[in-house]
Amino acid sequence: MKNKKVRILNHALKEKGWRVVFMLRLVPVPYSMMCYLLGTTSVSVKNYLIGSTGIFCFPLLYCYSGVCLRELASFEDMEHPNARSHAIGLMCVELFLAIGVGSYIAYKAKLEL
Repeated sequence: MKNKKVRILNHALKEKGWRVVFMLRLVPVPYSMMCYLLGTTSVSVKNYLIGSTGIFCFPLLYCYSGVCLRELASFEDMEHPNARSHAIGLMCVELFLAIGVGSYIAYKAKLEL
C-alpha cells in the first residue's frame, strides 16, 4: 500500500478491530463509500459485523428524541397538574441523557481516530 493514510487505517484495524469500525460508522460518510473503504482493508468479517452496529446509534437517538417530543405533546391531556410536570421533567432528563451519551460516543470516536 502506497498511501500513508490507508496504511495507518489498516494498522488501526489490525490492532483495535471492531472498535475502529464502530467509530468509523459514526462518521457522517455515505454508507456505501464506507463499505468500499473497509473492503479494501484487512478487517475481519467478525470485526466488521460487530463494529457495524455503530450505524444504529444516531438513528436510535433521533427516534427516541421524536418519541420523547411526541409524549411531551400528549401530556397536555393529563388531568392532575403534578403528574404532568413530573412526567415532563422525567422526559426532559431522559432526552438530555440520550443526547449526552450520543455526544460522548462521538467525542470518544474523534479522540480514538
